[in-house]
Amino acid sequence: MLPRRTGAVMSFKMIRMLSAVSALLCAAVLFGVHGRAAGAEVSYELSPQDTEALGWMEEFSREIKRAFDAWITSGEVAEAKFFARLYYPIPKTSPTKYTTDYDRLADRDLPAIQEKYFAKASTVLYAVAADANGYVPTHNRQFSQPMTGNRAVDLVANRSKRIFGDLTGFNAGRSQTRYLLQRYSRDTGEVAVDLSMPIFVRGKHWGCVRLGYRPVDRR
Repeated sequence: MLPRRTGAVMSFKMIRMLSAVSALLCAAVLFGVHGRAAGAEVSYELSPQDTEALGWMEEFSREIKRAFDAWITSGEVAEAKFFARLYYPIPKTSPTKYTTDYDRLADRDLPAIQEKYFAKASTVLYAVAADANGYVPTHNRQFSQPMTGNRAVDLVANRSKRIFGDLTGFNAGRSQTRYLLQRYSRDTGEVAVDLSMPIFVRGKHWGCVRLGYRPVDRR
């Protein structure tokens, strides 16, 4: 079992309040949604690039789900703690990073899965698992470099353990439709297509897998 952490804890309710504020301030534009999300129902024809990415996402979500199931089955993390959505702030990080009761398990097991999908195409910008509040316990290796103390460098090079509570991250994490396709204006200055698919563990919605990529054939 992981040791208890001390210090301030950010709860699910606090994150929900902050995410709601972020949702009002951020400008993320939906390319389209099959199903209902963010209060709107939109029909959208997928591009060949989107269709290919959607095929990857089916297996990506299954692999992440299997890893999460294994943690709970083995007793490495209790189911209640896995779904508790308690975030322990890491001091002197900006933007603030957080540990959880399972993030070290994510550091151990998720890279082997995520990197396969990150390497699918040169246009892929990220392939990560994020909870319902936008928390990414473990980012891709390229974006999990040692912290330097230089905020401008770390913003790009170390994106693990952050809560991406912008509108795009909030929509992705909360959506329970088959998939969600959004336009994402990242804090790195890039504009990406963000494709997400929900993850359910033991019948409960945990969050999603997210794949970001540069659009090359969208009209």
